[in-house]
Amino acid sequence: MMKTLTIAGHKITLEPGTRYIASRPFNQRGRTEYPITIRRLVDDGDRVPGTLERAEPDLVIYGLSYERANELLGAFNNGVSSFSGRIW
Repeated sequence: MMKTLTIAGHKITLEPGTRYIASRPFNQRGRTEYPITIRRLVDDGDRVPGTLERAEPDLVIYGLSYERANELLGAFNNGVSSFSGRIW
């Protein structure tokens, strides 16, 4: 069963109990859109749990300005460290 939460005004549906991390492209001159990519974090057995990202994104949110992307990024990755992501 999937779970939907509203984060920074965006309804996001993901698998509960799973750790995810959000990211965006670096700021570049002339760039106007900054899509947010959400990927699940998995443990490959050799690293600290939750430090290996899955290759394919679980969700991409398009059409965000730099400011809106940063707002969503900060609200989604709201753990002690932004590299911790969030357990859905």
